Amino acid sequence: MNLAKRAAQITRIAKSKAEWYQSSIAWQKVIEMMKKVPISDPNYEAAQQKIIDYQKYINYAQKAVNSQNIN
Repeated sequence: MNLAKRAAQITRIAKSKAEWYQSSIAWQKVIEMMKKVPISDPNYEAAQQKIIDYQKYINYAQKAVNSQNIN
């Protein structure tokens, strides 16, 4: 969860394309951690839902990176 908190922090302060790119990378790292939760873990279902949620953050960050309005 510390990784997710850090990714959220990066996302909150992102203004430049480089910062949005870092946000995207941070969320990808969090997703990779969630994918490692074994199916036998009681938190497996929650981890699967978080993957879906966090992918939305990656998509948002990638749109910002590709935006013409951000330097």
